[in-house]
Formats: sequence, C-alpha cells, structure tokens
Amino acid sequence: MPNLIVGDNGRVHIKVLNTFVTLSDQFVGERAPLFDEDGSAFIIHAGGDDYASQPSGAAGARIACGLILRKN
Repeated sequence: MPNLIVGDNGRVHIKVLNTFVTLSDQFVGERAPLFDEDGSAFIIHAGGDDYASQPSGAAGARIACGLILRKN
C-alpha cells in the first residue's frame, strides 16, 4: 500500500485500491485473502516505508493498528 502523507493537523483522509488482496477467504488468482483462517490487520508506522527493508520497511515506530473484520 502507498505511504500516507499526514497534514500538520495530524489528520489524513485517503481512499486506497489494493489489488493485491481479496475480500474472500481463499486466494483469487494472485490476490491474498483478507478473511482467511488467521484473519488480517493493519499497522501504521511513524515514518515512510522504504519498500526495501524487511519486515517493516524501516518505517519506524508503530503508532496505530486495527483489525480487518467482516461485518455480519
């Protein structure tokens, strides 16, 4: 996913189309399932991802996270 640029007020509003994942419980072609048996989450880091270093892209401290859940 792309790096987020946050304004001086600490807020960001973004829409992202991620073509590397699917809302399925199994792979669809090359797309990884978000709702497989171990679930999915996201983490926001303090800095930008360098798209090279592993596992976190040298992006600094973790500042927020959340679960991706299917609404029933």
